[in-house]
Amino acid sequence: MHLCVQVAMDVAFFRSFFSGHTSITPADFSKDSPVVLTELNNSQAGEVFRGKVSMWLTI
Repeated sequence: MHLCVQVAMDVAFFRSFFSGHTSITPADFSKDSPVVLTELNNSQAGEVFRGKVSMWLTI
């Protein structure tokens, strides 16, 4: 099972938080990229999703 979460996030924050700590696809993303994917470990997910977020689940 995979949890897919759609989140709007500032590009500069996303780069500083995830770059070098996880794989990001596409590697050369920008604010104009329609979709950017990354796989989070437990501590990264906890840091990002501490507050309330809107999520959708695909199984």
